Amino acid sequence: MKEVTVTTEERLEQAAAAVEVILKQLETGATTKSTAFRELYKLGLTIGQIANTTGSHYSFVYGVISSHFGKAKTTSKNSKSDEIRELAAQGLTPGQIATRLNSNYSFVHSVVKKWKLQQTEETPKPESIEE
Repeated sequence: MKEVTVTTEERLEQAAAAVEVILKQLETGATTKSTAFRELYKLGLTIGQIANTTGSHYSFVYGVISSHFGKAKTTSKNSKSDEIRELAAQGLTPGQIATRLNSNYSFVHSVVKKWKLQQTEETPKPESIEE
């Protein structure tokens, strides 16, 4: 039996197509907003992404999802701060990071500054030898 391999890009394309179908159903009245929210959540969208995509209030989406699925995931796996720290570790400057992520420079600078401070605190200092 031949094993079928699906690439990440193909999965993303399938998910995007499914999102488009759900949004079209919502637009034509073939489904309710609550059903659309649940389907989009099952596809892996966060509460914020669903709210933005459907033009609905965050609290409405959160209420539907949490009542159906229990505790809802409100953020994606990597926060913006995580992305900033990752790019800083790769050697990018705060200005480059802010441009790449379309973020406020001051926010990026503060995240990088705190991250660098934390890195220096975690690095053990050599003990001085007293004679």
